[in-house]
This record gives sequence, C-alpha cells and structure tokens, in this order.
Amino acid sequence: MSTATSTAGTTTGYATTSKPRSGKPGVGFYVGMAVVAMLFIGGMVRGCGSDSTTVVDPDPAPTYSQDRDATRPTADQLLDPVPLEPSWTTDLDGAIRYALDGSAEWKPQIILGESTWVVGIGEYDTPVDTLVGLDAATGEQVWSATLEGAVCADEDGFEQILCLDAPGGLGPQGGRSTAMSLVAVGMDDGVTESHDVDLGSVRSVHRTDEGLLVYSDSTQGADAMMSLVSPTGEVLWSTPVLAGDEPTTLSESEVTSFSWLELADSAVALTTTSAFVSVDPATGPVAPPVSCPLLASDGQALYCRSYYPDQGVVSYDSRAEQRWLATGLELVYPYSSTPSPVVVGDGNEYPADETLAMDWSTGSVTGTGVELLASDDDPDSWYWSSGSPGRPVLVETWYDPSLMRLTALDDEGRPLWSLVGDGYPAMPPVVTLSDGREVVLVQIAGDLAAIDWNTGEQIAVYDDGGYGTIEQGPSGVAQVQYASVSRLELG
Repeated sequence: MSTATSTAGTTTGYATTSKPRSGKPGVGFYVGMAVVAMLFIGGMVRGCGSDSTTVVDPDPAPTYSQDRDATRPTADQLLDPVPLEPSWTTDLDGAIRYALDGSAEWKPQIILGESTWVVGIGEYDTPVDTLVGLDAATGEQVWSATLEGAVCADEDGFEQILCLDAPGGLGPQGGRSTAMSLVAVGMDDGVTESHDVDLGSVRSVHRTDEGLLVYSDSTQGADAMMSLVSPTGEVLWSTPVLAGDEPTTLSESEVTSFSWLELADSAVALTTTSAFVSVDPATGPVAPPVSCPLLASDGQALYCRSYYPDQGVVSYDSRAEQRWLATGLELVYPYSSTPSPVVVGDGNEYPADETLAMDWSTGSVTGTGVELLASDDDPDSWYWSSGSPGRPVLVETWYDPSLMRLTALDDEGRPLWSLVGDGYPAMPPVVTLSDGREVVLVQIAGDLAAIDWNTGEQIAVYDDGGYGTIEQGPSGVAQVQYASVSRLELG
C-alpha cells in the first residue's frame, strides 16, 4: 500500500483513486448500477465534507502475503446438523404485503408482539386493506381488521398499531387525500378506533413513544414534510424537510426506498437511496438532509461513503454532526439499500483485497480484518456486508461454481470465524434466542441454517426453509412467505 500526504495537518493516509468498480451479474450488477446512479445525486443535498470535519489518516494496516488468486475454498463445512421443522405454519387468505409502513423497501410485513403476531394483507402492489392477528403460540387467527388503503407503523412493543388510512390508498402507491384518518388497532384484540387527521399526503410512517412520525411527499418536490401525529389524530408538529433554504425531498431523483433507523439519544433517522435526515421525535428534523450515497450503522452512529470533496468514509452522530472523515477507505457494499452493519475496506486498491479493523470512535485503522477471496477481478464473484447493526457478517460468493463464504466480525472488524457452503445466500440477519445466543440465519440452497454468531457452531437447519424473509420480535422468530407465516424454534 502507498501513502500520501493529507490535505489536513501533517499526518499520512491512504492514497485514493477514482477508478470505478465494474458491474457484476446478479446482486453485484444491480448494486454497482445503483452506486453509479448515486454518484450523480450524492452531494446535491448536503455534502459529506466540510471545514468542521475531523480528517483521520491512520498508519496503513499490514497487508496479506497470500496470493488473492489462490484456489477457492471447498464447500465441506456448512449445513450438517439434523433438520428441524417450524413449530407451526399458517396459510392466510391473501398475499402478505410488503412496505406495510409505506417505506417501499423489501422487508417482512409482520409485527411480533408478546402474545399476538400481526400481518398486513392486500392485493399485489396496493396498500394494506386488512390486518390479521395470529396467536403467537399456535398460529391460530384470533382477529382481523378491515382498512381502506393504509400505511401502518410496524414497530414492536406497542399496545396499538397506528395506521393512516384513506379511500384509494396512501403511501408510495397513493397520493393526496382529503379524507384521511388515523386508525388505532389493538395489538391483542383487534379493537379499532378511528380519528380524522389533517394531513395532505403520506409516503412513510414510523412509531415512536411520542406518536406517529409521518414523512409526506406526494410530488417528490417542494411539499416534502415531516409531521408527528398523536394516537388520537392530532398533528402535534409539522415542518418542511429542508436542504439549504428551500423545502425539498431527500433526493433530487426518485426515491426508491425508505428506511427508518433508531439511533442513540432518542433520535430517529429516515434514510433513502441518497441521503438521510436525523429527527428528534419531540421537535422534528434536527438538521438539513445529509448526502449519503451508501450508508451503514451500528445503532449509535451513521457511516457514509464520501465522494466529494474527499474520498473515504465519513461518520455522523445521531444528530447529524460530523464525527470524523477517514480518507482512503470504503464501505463494503450493504446487501440492500437498508442500513447494514459497518464493514470497511481498503480504498487504495480496486478491487479491495482486504477489510480493515477500525476504532469506530475515532476512525483510526487498528489492523487487518479479512482477506477478500472474492474479487471484482473475477466476474463470478462478489462480496457485501450483512447481519445486523453491531453484529456484522461478511458475505463472499462465487457464481460459478455456486459457493459462498461467511465470516463473522467482532466489534472492530476482526474475524471471529468463517464457514464455507454451497449455494448463493440471501441476506443473513442476526437474531437473539431466548437463552441469549446470537444466531446468524442463512438462507442458502433452499435451506435455512442457524449458526451461533459468536462461535460458528451450527445449531439447526430447516429443509426447504430457505425462501421468504425473517423477522424477530420479543416472542420469537418468524419466517414470512407470499401468503404464509411460520414460527421457527432455533433451540
């Protein structure tokens, strides 16, 4: 690795290059295309670099001596345990909707309460028209509630589900409405209360202790608003989402996904494909939207890829204040546009040949992480970060042959263990079992494997369970498919 003189102070840092990554088949191709698109919109909201940024140029980490073109690993480790079966599976009368909260992202639409699991049902590509309550222990349907076309907060831990509802539907599929209501549905009994609410449009909602946060943007133009609505329909505050002196959306182009992220100090971040805005639920947005073409989070702070004026990784606290900028680094691609665990790679080489261990409080490199066997030089390979905030998993895949390697990383980004298996994995989340064990759930080759995140021990495998999405709540782990819900018992 070469070093270069920093423009701030006299410390040294990683040299950078503007050579872009090449597109890849499958996930790699689409992620690469998304990043290219983000280059045009990154910096159009609020730039990552500023005079107040602390620039960190750490000493370069040691490099690996092993040839990156060494023989690929063989699939002889994964998917050995005795298969298990879900404790119950319930087929529903209708398709389970995605984007229950209007966020337009691909995630399971289920709310997991202590005794009741609630799913949203509707026609394809339409808002939710029915909520169904299932007994968490047996899967039996215990109630249903009919809506007209709603977006509903899907956070766990509340006695009522709050929805905004209107004839014709709301959210990304709907537009303005003059007859909107706030509908509160009892989590355990399905009892419904309805209150008129004075809002013009709704794109996405998020439940907080203070009430329902609402992002409104019917034209993706100057009407972008953030509001807080009480459980009885009262608009407690409403304010334009600002960038500079003018109201604006969070992106100058079409926003293709929303994600709400809980942060430290009671803050909430609304993230999109190109930016984020930090919100204090009691008062509203705390700063203008921040340009962020690639985002990861550990639940405390936010980490963004920076293109201009400095290439590197920039960190923000929960109030959108810059903490540090580390030049010559890059974020390993998250599996999707939703916030993913933080994994940093060496930005000197394209493609990167290793990840790095980091002190996340200062942005300093503390050592090497994982040698990347998958490489952009190999058209059949790709790598990305997955897992859960604070519990990162590095995923490497080869398309021909179908092969993958999983590596769990500790708090700084050093490897805990690695496993190799056949097949192409879906995004592996990390869930916590009732006995406190943290488990990686890997959907691969048509099966679902549960692996202890701390040790690499393989706990269970569900035959034919590798399709659908996974969600965890206080009462267990659910797998959601097109029109069915299963409860998984993971030991």
